[in-house]
Amino acid sequence: MRVLILGASGLLGHMLVRICQSEHEVFGTPRLQFSSSNPLARFLPEHNWVGDVDVLTDGSIIGAIRKTEPSVVANCIGVTKH
Repeated sequence: MRVLILGASGLLGHMLVRICQSEHEVFGTPRLQFSSSNPLARFLPEHNWVGDVDVLTDGSIIGAIRKTEPSVVANCIGVTKH
């Protein structure tokens, strides 16, 4: 199954990436550009990072969905307490 995780670099999103990546093809919209030194890079390869997504712009999110053609979209964008 193809999974798109919005907010993949956040507290909730990165955990969902870690859990799902072993059984599914996971794509994520992290806040930062890809860097091999980013801890998320251990679980989400560069070709699965969907950059330049502005969550305040509907067209941007729709573009990410069209690009990845996911079966499931998980919205992990938000402010959480650690």
